[in-house]
Amino acid sequence: TDDDHATEVLLERIGYAKQRWGCTLFYVDSTTTAVIGGRSYYPDVFKAVADASPDVLLIPENESMRYFAYSAPLNSYMHHRVTSTPAGARMVYPKSFSVLMAPDGDRPEDHDALLSAVRHGDILLFNGWYSSDGVGKIKKLYEEAGR
Repeated sequence: TDDDHATEVLLERIGYAKQRWGCTLFYVDSTTTAVIGGRSYYPDVFKAVADASPDVLLIPENESMRYFAYSAPLNSYMHHRVTSTPAGARMVYPKSFSVLMAPDGDRPEDHDALLSAVRHGDILLFNGWYSSDGVGKIKKLYEEAGR
């Protein structure tokens, strides 16, 4: 099945990247089946990978409620102004967290929401290969959060 194949490919590629480069963070792009209009992969794909590699963080592009049990789904503050892990996910999985794309840092009107998100374990993703005002804003958020 598509899910079995996805699990196989992820395990193979993660194993290689861990062995070759010591990687532990893995963004999983396009977490849907290959069929046009296909469905999202079943959460069991991420469970199998997380069980096989408990020392890595999986960051799927898409999310379903159960993805939060095994991974930290990506959301975008930059594009959609998502400021934290969904409340429903935290109710079901109290230790769940998200990776929030925020390369430009926060906006004044969202500062408190992002500060709370960081305090609750959400990770702010930024462009680390160059210095920018966004990097400085994110650094200040983490400092203010005590992280």
